[in-house]
Amino acid sequence: MKIVLQCPDCHRGWFVGKEKAGRTTKCPYCDELVYVWPSVPRRSGWSVLLFAIGIFSLIVGLLVCLFDPVVGFLGLVVGFQSLVGSFLIDVFTDIRWFLKQLVDQNTKPKEESKDE
Repeated sequence: MKIVLQCPDCHRGWFVGKEKAGRTTKCPYCDELVYVWPSVPRRSGWSVLLFAIGIFSLIVGLLVCLFDPVVGFLGLVVGFQSLVGSFLIDVFTDIRWFLKQLVDQNTKPKEESKDE
């Protein structure tokens, strides 16, 4: 997996390997030192699991509604709740990813500053 970097000095982008996370690397264009922050996933495994449970519950709930409307309705409710839970996990994961992007753009570790 590759990590996307953008130089804070020349604003050009490039890719580095995941093994460089947590270390500094030089910009290939201007030789500025850039800290490689560990990547944050865009989608949580729990979100995928809840989404799958939600879709499965909706399908089963619809099929069961043909024979027993009360039990089928409960399946639909469980499916809807799972889909809402999946959506909320995705929203908070995206917020976490966005905040990490802001930190990446505005923060450099102290040992990297050129002033020293």
